[in-house]
Amino acid sequence: MVPAIQSACNTLGLGLAPQQIQQLSDYAALLHKWNAAYNLSALKDPQDILIKHVFDCLAVVQPIARVLAGYSQPSVLDVGTGAGLPGIVLAVCLPQVQVTMLDAVQKKITFVRQAIGTLKLSNAAAHGTRIQDWRGAATVVTARAWTALADIPTLTEHCIAAQGRIVAMKGPRLEFEAQSLPITWVIESVEDVVVPNLADARCVAILKRKND
Repeated sequence: MVPAIQSACNTLGLGLAPQQIQQLSDYAALLHKWNAAYNLSALKDPQDILIKHVFDCLAVVQPIARVLAGYSQPSVLDVGTGAGLPGIVLAVCLPQVQVTMLDAVQKKITFVRQAIGTLKLSNAAAHGTRIQDWRGAATVVTARAWTALADIPTLTEHCIAAQGRIVAMKGPRLEFEAQSLPITWVIESVEDVVVPNLADARCVAILKRKND
């Protein structure tokens, strides 16, 4: 998997070190292994896991990094992380950023903690809890395949620091979802992203409080 990941990173302009490429390969292999027993993802084929999970998350690393560049102590809260997506990928690619991953499904958090330990990610942590019960503020909240765009601010606002942002990974129906945003939040920008070896449309929506 290492050559395929290296090729995807080259396509995306990600200058990762060999150790980081190996960590991503180890993560994909670990997810495939655990998935057989714990049903962490609907994807079973290793190639599908690599492209539709790992590459999909790699495609948003640079947009998220640009958002985080404005903060002196950047941190990410990955809500509904599932098997650690995009949290694990972000922690590997952005070692200077503290990444916290939340999910209410304990078997998924057990896997994420195993991945954190196996990959030796000192900048990552995982907690099995609902977002409603989480206390702590991050500069950026990320969400991938979690809930409707309009619901993310309502559910996560108490976890977002002042001047913080929401970065939502979305498909092509963004305009429809954006119509129901709370009046206190606005879309700051939308960036189309291209996932290597995948034809499906993807975008990243960055949300901010209206008065920020």
